[in-house]
Amino acid sequence: MNAALAQALGGVLAPALLSATALATAWRPEKSPAEAPRPSTSLWGAPLALGLGYAAGHLGTHGWPSFPHHVGIKQGLFYVAVVLCAWGLGEALFPLGSKLRLLGRAALCAWVPWFLLGFQREHAWGPSAAWLWSAGLAAALFALLSSQAPLSRRTNAAANLTAWVLVGILASGALHLSGSTSLAQLTGALVCPLGVMLPIALRRPSFSLERGGDLCLVLLFGGLLMAGVYAGELPPLAALALALAQPAGWLACWVRPGRLRSLTVVLVPLLLAALALWIARDSQPPSSPYG
Repeated sequence: MNAALAQALGGVLAPALLSATALATAWRPEKSPAEAPRPSTSLWGAPLALGLGYAAGHLGTHGWPSFPHHVGIKQGLFYVAVVLCAWGLGEALFPLGSKLRLLGRAALCAWVPWFLLGFQREHAWGPSAAWLWSAGLAAALFALLSSQAPLSRRTNAAANLTAWVLVGILASGALHLSGSTSLAQLTGALVCPLGVMLPIALRRPSFSLERGGDLCLVLLFGGLLMAGVYAGELPPLAALALALAQPAGWLACWVRPGRLRSLTVVLVPLLLAALALWIARDSQPPSSPYG
């Protein structure tokens, strides 16, 4: 019991403390629009909080992963977090041209499934299937990533973060019901930094995950879903519903700005994530201990 409690606290307290420290370090006072035409919340706090928070939760629940040999999909998520954190910080601190930034993000979207799914390529897919699946997953990640920045500009920051937190919690539940408590813990480690960011977004409507934070969040979440399908028993339909949950918030753009739009941004992703949870629950046999 004590060991289980220690592991649970390591997966929650460490990400929360590290992400809070990163955001506090990056904090800077609000300025007037004339002094700061762009959002005044520091740009490098979000990628650092998400990358370090997830990495701390990974170490707290799974220990230090092996490298370079025998890196499985779950262990690989730790190194993905490190790379994405570094790249996100680079985007925030050293702004790139739009074409170079787009090219770098596309390369990372291609690298994540290639790095995580090496076992599938070697033992489950033929050469043609490996190329098709890798390209398809890379395109899906890029589409999901590309949807985030425009959506955040058109909707409320706190509503967007609330939706991500709720989707993450339900994704953790779906992964647990699919037989992978370890992936459920890792998803919780990703949700912790988002929970820390939420009070900031409530205080500062200008808060944004752009310039690095969205990259860390989307690709790590996508990596967790891939791990759920290929290393666990997450039904592909449930993974699809979870992947589409946050982009479904685009439906809110058809609603007039105000509280109803913010509510739609939260409720639509929540319903899709709840559907994924139900699919995961319904797919388990009656005798499953995870049910």
